[in-house]
Amino acid sequence: MTTKAPENGFSLYKLEDLKPSGPVLLVEGEKTCEAAAKLFPDYSVLTWQGGTGKVAKVDIKPLKGREIIIWPDADDAGVEAAEKMCQRLQAIDADVAIVDVSDIQAIAPKWDLADDVPNDINILQKLENANKRRELSIFDNAVSGEDLLSRSFQPVEWVLPNVLPKGLAMLAAAPKTGKSWLALEWCYQAVCNGMDALYLALENSDRRINQRLKLAAKTRERDKLGRISFWAGYNDDGRNIPMGQDVVFEVRRHLKLNPNTKLVVVDTMKPVMTTNRTGTKSYDEWVNDLRPWVQIASNRACILFIHHTRKKSGEADENPFETILGSQGIMATVDTVAVMNQKAGSKDALVHITGKDVEDAELFYEWLYPSYTEGGEAKRKSLGRIQHQYFNYIEQYPGCTQADIASTFHADKAQVSRVISRLVELGMVRKAGEYGNQLHAIH
Repeated sequence: MTTKAPENGFSLYKLEDLKPSGPVLLVEGEKTCEAAAKLFPDYSVLTWQGGTGKVAKVDIKPLKGREIIIWPDADDAGVEAAEKMCQRLQAIDADVAIVDVSDIQAIAPKWDLADDVPNDINILQKLENANKRRELSIFDNAVSGEDLLSRSFQPVEWVLPNVLPKGLAMLAAAPKTGKSWLALEWCYQAVCNGMDALYLALENSDRRINQRLKLAAKTRERDKLGRISFWAGYNDDGRNIPMGQDVVFEVRRHLKLNPNTKLVVVDTMKPVMTTNRTGTKSYDEWVNDLRPWVQIASNRACILFIHHTRKKSGEADENPFETILGSQGIMATVDTVAVMNQKAGSKDALVHITGKDVEDAELFYEWLYPSYTEGGEAKRKSLGRIQHQYFNYIEQYPGCTQADIASTFHADKAQVSRVISRLVELGMVRKAGEYGNQLHAIH
């Protein structure tokens, strides 16, 4: 019949012999306890009921803050029980050490202090040399800066150089601004780099994808477009879009079975989110939804979510990344974020990119029907008419001043100052000279 532990746990054996102060020796078993008390009279020698399997059921509160040495039996079960008891005692601020019995275990397995002492074993010396156990936190194995400085790590693995590294990424833009076309172009570029791509077109049908591919094939190589795999969400074959953990599992399985697939586009992300409800999602909901995707993308592939931005506020200095719906939770979790803005009156696009492994950049994509082509020189092509005029003037007349520009263009000095400040922020103009008033273009 098994004895049920009292509500507060079993009392320690020989607790009545616990001295008000001084060291405590904790052993395994009543017989061993009696023998150890005679061997070490300067110690309060105690044990617990039930052997190695009852460590968690002992009331150890009387040992709070005491200096304790645990002497385990010379077997694996005894050593394991000592370690568990050590952890419990440290939790109540006891100062704990454990006697190393590995040498005894090698010559006399299962030996304890009630047995004859093996030859060449000095039990007094072993007690004095008991290994003091410092309580450890999970962060005690943190890597030092010196260790990190001495290490070499593999470089960042790119799916698209300097644009999309492996990891979870997001491309956000306003509705109907060509983000699906840009995502298709990125899939094509991945294939050109020797990789395979999977496009989950969750808001399209095979018919629409067919139309888009036929248009793309006018300016792109058909065989490379053919290496992109598509899974349409809107078809008449009875398929259901996998949701939550189901789609996470399926994408992980696909990457395992198809290791050359390095880019997975999820267009759009909303149907596969676990928290898929109306209204604004909280920061924690975004983080919880995205964390599983970060884990499966890491070191495997780039998983690119297509998402929407909100309507701009109209402020000139608005941060493009703050226009992403759910921006705080997304920016905290996603590895790489790209925001696409079409230029007014044009389908050309400026893509702002930031991330944990990618340098902040602005990429210009020119719309050459029926697809996007990276145009480069994003900063220059993104300039407004006045900014462009002033920058050209600075290029033509190195060392000119704001006063020269104001005079040449009959412009207000305050307006010139604002434009020049913006060009400096963009890294396109630097100020030089003794008073910092000479302007030079940066290329």
